[in-house]
Amino acid sequence: MNQILKPKDREQLLRALADFAPAGFGRAVADLADADEYELMPQEAACIKAGACQKRRDDFCMGRAAAHKALASINADNGPIPKSNAGSPLWPEGFIGSISHKQNAAVALAGPKGNILALGLDLEYRADPIGEAVARRICLAEELAWVRADMALFHQCTRMLFSAKESVYKAFSDAFGAKPGFLDIDLAWDAAKGTFFGRILRPLPACQQAQSFCLFVPCALTDSFILTACCL
Repeated sequence: MNQILKPKDREQLLRALADFAPAGFGRAVADLADADEYELMPQEAACIKAGACQKRRDDFCMGRAAAHKALASINADNGPIPKSNAGSPLWPEGFIGSISHKQNAAVALAGPKGNILALGLDLEYRADPIGEAVARRICLAEELAWVRADMALFHQCTRMLFSAKESVYKAFSDAFGAKPGFLDIDLAWDAAKGTFFGRILRPLPACQQAQSFCLFVPCALTDSFILTACCL
């Protein structure tokens, strides 16, 4: 796999992140070359389990490289970003953000917490196939009808929906420790706005008010990637 992202992929991802970012948030993209150059801080290095495979190490370094670039872009405290027991990044005091990685790319948004509870990002590779069995596991009936409406776009639409629900999961997990399942999340695509709209269908054990949130999950397609974001 090429370690270096194509310039067009990097530009497209940065443009999408700019569209997604709340005011005052920094954004960044990193690749495996950035990961090779980034030296983990001791608290970050301690998060990598002994015996972890090279891919896990590369993904972690790539994500932290992107996260520190995002913080540096807004002149924020650039201290260590370890992870919680649940695997979420632990941002410097007063800041929140999200990291996602796929193939040879990592993306990050980070900024002051303010009135934002949490942010979830998800990055997917467009060329990765996704089958009918997976679609049935992640889609509610109306969503399944949408992804099947044009079978030429089945893989793309299913991957978009998968990514959007992953972003929602990350946001609720970081904000409340809640873990909505794929079938707890009901989303509909608005092509004109490039956004999924929806809701959580039931109270969650760690978030009884989950149904009260109106979900807005913008989705961007680049030449190689699918990127989604959910802000609570």
